[in-house]
Amino acid sequence: MRKSLTLSVLAAAWLFASPAEAFDCAKAATPIEKAICANPTVLAADEAMTKAYDGLADSLKPEHRQALLISQRRWLEQRANLCVSEDGKAVDSCLVEKTADRRAFLAGEPQSGPGAPPGFAPLFIQHVGKPGEYDINVEALKFVDPKRPGEILFNQKVGSLLDEVPPVRDKDIRDGQTYSYWLEVTAPFASEKFVSGHTELYDYSGGAHGNTQTSNFAIDLASGRELAFADMFDEAAKQPFEDSCLAQIKAQKHEKLPDVTLSGDEIAELEKAIAVSTAELKEWSFTATSATIGFDAYTLGAYVEGSYSCAFPVGFFRKFLKYDYLPPTAGAH
Repeated sequence: MRKSLTLSVLAAAWLFASPAEAFDCAKAATPIEKAICANPTVLAADEAMTKAYDGLADSLKPEHRQALLISQRRWLEQRANLCVSEDGKAVDSCLVEKTADRRAFLAGEPQSGPGAPPGFAPLFIQHVGKPGEYDINVEALKFVDPKRPGEILFNQKVGSLLDEVPPVRDKDIRDGQTYSYWLEVTAPFASEKFVSGHTELYDYSGGAHGNTQTSNFAIDLASGRELAFADMFDEAAKQPFEDSCLAQIKAQKHEKLPDVTLSGDEIAELEKAIAVSTAELKEWSFTATSATIGFDAYTLGAYVEGSYSCAFPVGFFRKFLKYDYLPPTAGAH
């Protein structure tokens, strides 16, 4: 177990938050800034996120605001990298999605669903690494004042992840390098009944490249039971999921490797890997409108190919649900 850093646990006090400062469009210079000002929907999302940030910052002691500030600067850089197309133009849909997710995180809310009272609090561990140190960026949600078994289990899982955060200075850091440890724990969906937790980890500790890893946990809040595939879905769901996923992965492979034709043996290997991941609910994340299976780098191809995913809309999988976590109107038409 790694010795963790001191946590800055940031509990929001939204009712007493000061008003957010307006985005100054007269000073817009970057593609992201110009896109925010050009589209009222993007601007509204950014203003809502800014209000959540200001509310959280106003509720903190000065020493804790620095962690939030470092985290927010890093997030802004990530958003700029993710939401600019190859021709240098900002992508509005990406900006709205990423900004809405950030607002929810800062507000201690799930990304979708009605929420699970008493709600979450965001916490941050931040250190800008220098040579011979770890660069650490940890952001996680935890339940506020957990009482029900599922809330306690969720927080225990987050706590176990935080225990693995390395110290800033580690004797194993070689040759004055700067290592990286970036961890994010979010809640794609939460209700009074159910919570879907999602983790993303990037760990660089020397070598040719860093490693990425994602994981998930689906928890029944009343019983504190971590759900398995057989709890969530009928057995009859496996084959439709696997068939749809294979078609999606083939399409993604073609997009990434347009000059490569998959052989029969390669397709058979994909089918085996997809079947394994489909049966493991730790590979699944759930929202109010979809469910997604994630495949880390190396799982379905070479590292250079990166990650893959299979997404299923509610209309596709609701008929297979044994554990119906969805609100009554989700997926209804």
